[in-house]
Amino acid sequence: MRIALALAPTFPKAYPLIGLASLAAALKREGHEVAVFDFSASRQFPYSNSEAVWHDPEFAARYDMENPGFFPGMAREISDWKPELSGFSCWLSNWPAALKIAALLKAGNPSLFTVFGGPEAGFSPERFLAAKQTDAVIIGEGEGALTALARAVADGKANFQAPPGVRLRRGKQILDGGPAKEVEDLDTLPMPDFGSFRRGDYLIPDMLPISFSRGCLRRCAFCNTATSWQKFRHRGARSLFEEFKRDAQEYGARYLQVTSPSLNARPDVLDELCGLLLAEGLRLGWGGPAFFSDSLTPAFLKKLVSAGLGTMDFGLESGAPNVLRLMGKGFSAETAERNIRDCFDAGIKSYLNILIGFPGETDEDVELTKSFLKRNKKWIAHVGEPSECIIAQDNLLMRHPERFGVNPDVKNKWATWETSDGRNTHEVRQRRINEFRRWAAEEGLAVNGPVFRPEEKAKNI
Repeated sequence: MRIALALAPTFPKAYPLIGLASLAAALKREGHEVAVFDFSASRQFPYSNSEAVWHDPEFAARYDMENPGFFPGMAREISDWKPELSGFSCWLSNWPAALKIAALLKAGNPSLFTVFGGPEAGFSPERFLAAKQTDAVIIGEGEGALTALARAVADGKANFQAPPGVRLRRGKQILDGGPAKEVEDLDTLPMPDFGSFRRGDYLIPDMLPISFSRGCLRRCAFCNTATSWQKFRHRGARSLFEEFKRDAQEYGARYLQVTSPSLNARPDVLDELCGLLLAEGLRLGWGGPAFFSDSLTPAFLKKLVSAGLGTMDFGLESGAPNVLRLMGKGFSAETAERNIRDCFDAGIKSYLNILIGFPGETDEDVELTKSFLKRNKKWIAHVGEPSECIIAQDNLLMRHPERFGVNPDVKNKWATWETSDGRNTHEVRQRRINEFRRWAAEEGLAVNGPVFRPEEKAKNI
C-alpha cells in the first residue's frame, strides 16, 4: 500500500524528524511504499518560530484566506503521489495546519484513509476525532499501532477492529483499541529510514537524529515526557553503534543529534558505545541532551570527547536549590556547576536551558539563577532563551495542581495559569523573563534562542 507521512509546517528544521523516519522504516519492513512530506523543511512561511501563533486555528484560518495557495499547494503535493493512506505527525505548533491539509486531501479523494498521530493527537484525540476528515487517531507509540492499522486497511475489510493504540471513527461511532503496546526491546525496531527525506531542504543536510531511549528516568514536574510513556527503555550499545556507522557510511552524516531526553541516562551503555566507536575509528561528531550527574567524571568526559562527543544540552532550569527540589530535577546546583566546568576542561560545549516561573519560585530564586550563570559564564558555551513555565498536557503540574499551589482551573490555561496566592501569574513570569534578558545583555552572556544553534554544531564536526 502507498502511504504518505506528513509533517505540516512548524518551525524550520535543522534535520529530519526521527519519529517519521522510524515510522517509515517500520512500514517499509511490512512491504509498504512510503513517501515523506516534511513541509517544515520545504516550505517558507511567516511567524515560524512562534507556537503561540501557529497553534491558534483562527490564525491558521486567517492565513489561509490571505494566502489561498499555501495549504492547497501542500495538499496537491501529497495527492499527486496518489497515496492510499495518509498520516500526519501533529504537534502543538502545527495541528491546525495538519487538519487543513488533511481536509483538502479528503475533499479531493474521499476514500483516502487519514490518520493523525504525534504528541498533540495523543494528548487531545477528541479534537481530531471531531473532524470529518479523520478516520483514525493513534495515541502513544506509533510503530506497532500504525503498522497494524495499515495492515487492516490494506486487507480491505470494512468492519475491522481498532488495533491497540488506535481510535477509529466509523460514522458517529468511535472504536477504541485500548492502550498502545510499547516495544519492549527497542533493538528489535528497524533503524530509522531517511531515504524518503529530501535532505537538502534542511538547515544542516549532513546532520541526522538518533534516539538512544524512550521515556525518561527523571520526572521533572513541568515536563510530560515521563508521563507520556509507560516506562523507560534504552537501546543497547551495539545497536547504537551500528546506526552510527550506517548513518555515516550510507547517508554521509557528519554529525548526529541525540533526540532522547538524555544521552547519559545509562552511563554503562554510553561507555560501551564509546569503546565501540573508538575501536572502529569512526570520525563522526555527535551530541545532545544530557543529565547533570555525578557519573560525568573528568575521565569519562574525556573518553566521550575521544569518541566524537562535542556538545551537551543541559536542562539547568534554575540555579536555586529550592526550585530544583520543587521541580524534581534530581541534581544539585553544586553537581551542575562541577559538570559544566569539567565539560569545558574536556572540550565539550555546554548549552543550558533556563525555565522561569515555576510554582514556588521567587524573585530571590531568579537572582540565584543569575548568580549561578555569572559565576560560571566562562565555562558555558550558550544559554538558551529563557522559557516561561507552562502547564503542559499531562505533566505533574496539570495532574496535581494543588500539590504545587496552582489554581486547579488549569485546563486550557497552559500559559495563563496562576498560583492560588496570586503571586505567580503570566504577567509576573513575563516581567521576570524580560528582566532576565536585560540582565544577560548587560553581563555579556550568550543568551539567545533556540538553545540548538546549527552553526555552533557544525563547527564541532
